Amino acid sequence: MVTKSTVRKRKPVTEKEEASAKALNLIASAAVEAAKVIASSALDATKVIANSAADATKVMHDRGAGDHDTLLVLVASVDNLEKKFSEKFADIKNDIKADIKDLKDTNSCRISALEVDKLNVKDSYPVLYKVAAEKVRDDHEVRIRSNEKNITKIVTIGGVLLVLLGIAEFLMSKFL
Repeated sequence: MVTKSTVRKRKPVTEKEEASAKALNLIASAAVEAAKVIASSALDATKVIANSAADATKVMHDRGAGDHDTLLVLVASVDNLEKKFSEKFADIKNDIKADIKDLKDTNSCRISALEVDKLNVKDSYPVLYKVAAEKVRDDHEVRIRSNEKNITKIVTIGGVLLVLLGIAEFLMSKFL
């Protein structure tokens, strides 16, 4: 038997999961209600059959009738029981159908509203990403320019040092 406690509970992450969780809870509630009605109907059926059997026994003892009369009384009570079951299950079936239809309609409206309210990819770039992307690009430009200046300084200083080393080597070879 399905009860509300057998359904695992966790926090829904998205609105679709939240709607699914609500639908699952509603279906579980309907199943619990259906089980209660079935149990109640089974109890009613047991009582009707017991009463019919008692009535059949009284009729048989009173009139001295045969099994045929007993069977007729029992068949009539079972037919009555079948009608009661059909009526109760028809009500439950209609309630479940209405609940599921309501869930479908509610979810359709929520999904349509989400589609209208949410940004698409083309519209989201200027709103969500453009400012941050421009900051990162500007930062990279500043750092690249700074690195270029530093590289030029290092190369220039290295060239001058090589020329000075060459002059020092020449002077040492001539005068020493």
